[in-house]
Amino acid sequence: MDVPNSRSSHAAPTPRGGGAACFGGIAVGLAVARLAGVQVPVRVGVGTAVLAAVGYLDDRYQLSAVRRLGAQAVTGAAVGLACGGRSTPIVGVVLVPTIVNSFNFMDGINGISGGQASVWSVFAASRLEKIGLVGDAAFAHSMLGASIGFLPWNVPSAKVFLGDVGSYLFGAGIAFETLECWSNNKFEALLLGLPYSVYLADTGWTILCRLSRGDQLTVAHRDHVYQQLVDFQGVEHWHVAALITAISSLGTLAVKKVGLIALAPLLAGYLMAPRVANHLIGSRI
Repeated sequence: MDVPNSRSSHAAPTPRGGGAACFGGIAVGLAVARLAGVQVPVRVGVGTAVLAAVGYLDDRYQLSAVRRLGAQAVTGAAVGLACGGRSTPIVGVVLVPTIVNSFNFMDGINGISGGQASVWSVFAASRLEKIGLVGDAAFAHSMLGASIGFLPWNVPSAKVFLGDVGSYLFGAGIAFETLECWSNNKFEALLLGLPYSVYLADTGWTILCRLSRGDQLTVAHRDHVYQQLVDFQGVEHWHVAALITAISSLGTLAVKKVGLIALAPLLAGYLMAPRVANHLIGSRI
């Protein structure tokens, strides 16, 4: 049960651990793909399952940050070694904790992570299939089914939360799929980061702002851009979740048509949105 505290965006105790059902959905999707003759990426599946288990343990027993980070780094290195390539294990040590933790940090309002995982999965399935990684595309399709299936339970009001098991599940899935792609086609691996750019930008910007103020990074807070946006009167969780999903989708499409320069104003506008809103509200008082 997730009991609200000063950092929470919800007001009532809500069951968590819905990510366990998403794990089951992904497993079923991969089993069906395997029966259809698709060579599913075992190392990606095992790595994702390991970190989903870490998330489950954190939901139950509140693991220390050192243990969580250590598990992420070790699993990232192990899957990187299994993927092959000199740089892949090193990339795994950095990439996996970055993606998993940013997904976990951003999973704080209804619908936000279901939308993000859905957008990423649609894009990833298309790109991975294009370069011949059919098994990885099947994994992305399974993630898509799980994330869409979870949304009705989380939007507009939450009947259940993903929990750390769910945020670790989807974060690890994104990270290991990207790592697998890196060992085959580095340019395509970089492209897989496009629909995830809002999560990375919000997390990175929040860390920089807290460092500039001298805040301790290990202390719980409500400084993320999405958290500031839901604090405005009349703004509901699904409004902000829909905004982030739209930016992720439009930004990815714009980059494909125009180039990376198209993503900059979208991300900048999102990051500055709370300050602009505060200024506008203040000018009316």
